[in-house]
Amino acid sequence: MKNKDLWIAFLIAIVTFIPYSVWYIHTYNKIPILGAAEFYNAINYFKIYVFNVIPMVLQSPFPGLIELFPNIGNYLTIFFIIGILIILFNLVAGFNLITKNEQLKKYLFIFLWMIIPFLYFAFIAGQVPEDRYLLYIYPAIFYSIALAIFYLYDKVKKFHKYANILAIIILSLIIFSSISHQLRIADNLIKTKSTSYIQFKQAGIWMEKNSDKDAKIIAAGVPQLSYYTNREVIYWPSDKEEFNHLIKQEKVKYLILSRLEGTPDWSYSWPEENKDKVIPVQAYLIQNNQPILVIYQILNK
Repeated sequence: MKNKDLWIAFLIAIVTFIPYSVWYIHTYNKIPILGAAEFYNAINYFKIYVFNVIPMVLQSPFPGLIELFPNIGNYLTIFFIIGILIILFNLVAGFNLITKNEQLKKYLFIFLWMIIPFLYFAFIAGQVPEDRYLLYIYPAIFYSIALAIFYLYDKVKKFHKYANILAIIILSLIIFSSISHQLRIADNLIKTKSTSYIQFKQAGIWMEKNSDKDAKIIAAGVPQLSYYTNREVIYWPSDKEEFNHLIKQEKVKYLILSRLEGTPDWSYSWPEENKDKVIPVQAYLIQNNQPILVIYQILNK
């Protein structure tokens, strides 16, 4: 709190944030950052993050235990829990010494590093829970895991003069086992996801070949379609009135509906309800011939 440079950095950050804040308030009539919660209809995802997402990130099956406790039956999850308990115990026990003890300051920093982003995404942000949203806290989580490993190592090596060697061997096997498992997961995930969203690419290439360069498109998946179509892509508005106004004002020529990127619920029935205004010109199907992405052309009337 007494560091002048930090206050200067804070003021610079506020000043640089002002233009975006003005634009955000003018555009959405909401407070920046907090406005996202209303947009996503914030829901309590605490349990999902604690019992599903974090254990999924720390996958490292503990033989025999993973079948009984699938959410915590992992080496890394167990080490993480031990590390958190060590940090909390020290903070509670030395609460009155936090301002004086450097190690306690570090523990407090690590704890806040984890808890603040976690609480934001668990209670405020409202996006569907995904491991990517907790990316901020992974370094702190790994620190907690390492803290537990070194703590257990220090305890074990006191039993016998050769206990430290045994401890190193066991911990090395655990770590390399975890690494091997994570590499297999990553490899399978990359191969599985390598063709996901391929319909956006196919639709974008089709649009580039079969539409005028000044054609405007209303669709979700704006980044992907903007890249592949080289056209202006506008995100679906939240209500029908704004949508109808947008079509006329921007002279939109195409609509794209998909299950890859969600759009407002009413948008999926809109083409069927307005057959005199749009016509499907291209569709991409998945198993059982179910459409996953459809391109509609707006009829000029």
